Amino acid sequence: MPPSPAVNARVPLLPPPPDRVRDRLRRWVRAWGAYTGLRHWLLVRGTILSAIFAALYLTSGVVIGWRTTYDVAIGITSPGDPSVSVPALAWPVSLAGWLAAPAVFGAVAGVVISVAIAGRRQRPIGEVLAKAGDS
Repeated sequence: MPPSPAVNARVPLLPPPPDRVRDRLRRWVRAWGAYTGLRHWLLVRGTILSAIFAALYLTSGVVIGWRTTYDVAIGITSPGDPSVSVPALAWPVSLAGWLAAPAVFGAVAGVVISVAIAGRRQRPIGEVLAKAGDS
């Protein structure tokens, strides 16, 4: 007896529903755990700190002036100087220039150096530091 035509018939499947923005965002945030070291730090903490610093710098650059903002951020001009038109905006830029920027750059340098050292280490540190008579 020949097979029935329904056995070989293909039923068209509907495409899956499109991803919601919330689902895509959740998957993106959960994927951060796959990164370690410098990549994780830059994605999680470095991006947030850099975005805050950039927003603060851009805002004060538009209000105070770009040259004055740069001078205040790197410490050439005091935020309390009479030439600064809006000192209330200059103080956070000055603090960010003195605290946040060196912290971000120092953390990145520290992570890069520790990754480079860990990649070259052949023996465990305890074995290296053990006295010759201890083994």
